[in-house]
Amino acid sequence: MGEHQWYVHLSRVDGADLKVVKSVIQRLRETCALPGREINLVVCFGPTLLKDLTKDIPNDFQPFETIKSIDGSGREAKGTQEELLFWMNGPRKDQIWKAQWDARQALKGHMKVARETMTFIYGDSLDMTGFIDGTDLNTGRQVWRTYTIPGAGEPGNETWKDGKERWRHGGGSIWETATYDPDTDTFYQGIGNAGPDFDAEYRPGDNKWAASVLAISPGDGKIKWGFQYTPNDPYDFDEISEHPLINAKINGEDRKLVVHAARNGFFYALDRTNGSFIAGKQYVDQLNWTPGLDPKTGKPLNYDPNADVQIYAPGSHGTRARPLSERLCPSVSGGKNWQPSAYNPQLGLMYIPSIEGCSSIQTTEQKDRDDQGGTVKPRDRFIGGAFMPPAPRLYGALKAVDPVTGETKVNQRLDYANYAGALATAGNLVFVGHIDGTFSAYDAKTLKELWSFNVGTGINAPAVSYAVNGKQYVAVLAGSRQPNNIIPQASEPKHTSTASMLYVFGL
Repeated sequence: MGEHQWYVHLSRVDGADLKVVKSVIQRLRETCALPGREINLVVCFGPTLLKDLTKDIPNDFQPFETIKSIDGSGREAKGTQEELLFWMNGPRKDQIWKAQWDARQALKGHMKVARETMTFIYGDSLDMTGFIDGTDLNTGRQVWRTYTIPGAGEPGNETWKDGKERWRHGGGSIWETATYDPDTDTFYQGIGNAGPDFDAEYRPGDNKWAASVLAISPGDGKIKWGFQYTPNDPYDFDEISEHPLINAKINGEDRKLVVHAARNGFFYALDRTNGSFIAGKQYVDQLNWTPGLDPKTGKPLNYDPNADVQIYAPGSHGTRARPLSERLCPSVSGGKNWQPSAYNPQLGLMYIPSIEGCSSIQTTEQKDRDDQGGTVKPRDRFIGGAFMPPAPRLYGALKAVDPVTGETKVNQRLDYANYAGALATAGNLVFVGHIDGTFSAYDAKTLKELWSFNVGTGINAPAVSYAVNGKQYVAVLAGSRQPNNIIPQASEPKHTSTASMLYVFGL
């Protein structure tokens, strides 16, 4: 196990793009092509390399993200921050159509083929309101648009109680891929935090649908149901990450579940047909902002339905009267952020790569946007404070969790907070990369480390697995630029360089 097969230096790919790569680059396609057939891979390139592969596109084209269709057509979409959306035709990269879109937003998630409609996900983390577009595959025409923050007259808008229409800059960004259920023709999208992040007094009310999951019809964009994890969230606990679908028997009844390892430190199981709460349990080592979840509603136990501004545990977040918080556990980074969990259906276990530890928050009074009588301009920071460096430093864990009950079955402590995600295989292995360059394989039942290989540069991307001619491989991208909030917390790998490497191992 773990025989190193080959690697390639991706010298022209920006390291910051590595975390969004869903599979491997063209060399893998060429190396692993079967006779007379080309393997269908999802490929994401950095801006420079991607520009070289396009045709009939303006010279100043700067792609933000590229995602390939899953309809088998081989067509691709390329989003830019210059108000253009391109729909490309397979390997020739001929432009099929071009459409305008809001330059202040960014293509952040995925697209999903549903009948003849492609769903593009947009969002941003500054002063905007997130939205999702349904786009006709053949013409580029917008079929529908659904905002994640309800507008005037829409259900949920009443949960913005400031009286100044601050929902117009309410956040609710989209950052990650939704999950599609073909049986019910529904996709489940995790929604980002409300804006501003840390000044909850600026936006009294529950602030739907920030920090939520929405069940949406891909045909018309209608919201079937929503579940909010942290109402009036003062912690920046967005819930943008994946929402896996699981079928399970509960109390003798077959149930269709959508589950989520939330940034707020709890693992949730919901009925995906109606959004009702089934179970929730703490999965992080330390959690102090609420004593638990209401067994009927799933809301935090210290949620006050009669209060417009939620305090939760006093001291766990800043307020205008007392700007600096005490300890917040989990930290502002959350129990798990964007990095994906993995599921082993044979063992019935979800593997959560967690971030463990605590931090604090400094709240400042947020000023209004310029279109609402204030001085804040578009794209200015709109967060109402900042988070303070954790002390002691954060660490990580790999946890095997029962997705039906949320119970943690096995807990493997890691030296570093994990920013890469997990991969589970049918051979009962779990692969995880670490910021010090170690790529490890763990036993899926015991989480004992079975094998490791240090690639010499940090890993911030989840691994992928594939097979060619009956032989299984695992590929992982390494060398991503480490964010400034990581290295101060883990000084040992501070001298590692961004390297943009792809490593492939044989099993």
